[in-house]
Amino acid sequence: MKIEHCLFVCGSDVFKGQNEVWVALCESDPDCSFGNNNRSLVSRDFLLTALDGIDAKGVRSVRSRLERLPAEVYIDLEN
Repeated sequence: MKIEHCLFVCGSDVFKGQNEVWVALCESDPDCSFGNNNRSLVSRDFLLTALDGIDAKGVRSVRSRLERLPAEVYIDLEN
């Protein structure tokens, strides 16, 4: 069995100060699962696409934070 590793940032850092965007994302029923997991990792590009349909104050700020991340860094929606 091979142990894998990856880089990730906490979703709470990505959405810091932008609770309205976080709530709107959760209510949009994104195509991912989170809730009782230890980690729920999504790619930066997945989250950018998921934010396309979100109309909430602060979306541009969250998108800007995500766009500054390297593509290989995941976002942990559990934290």
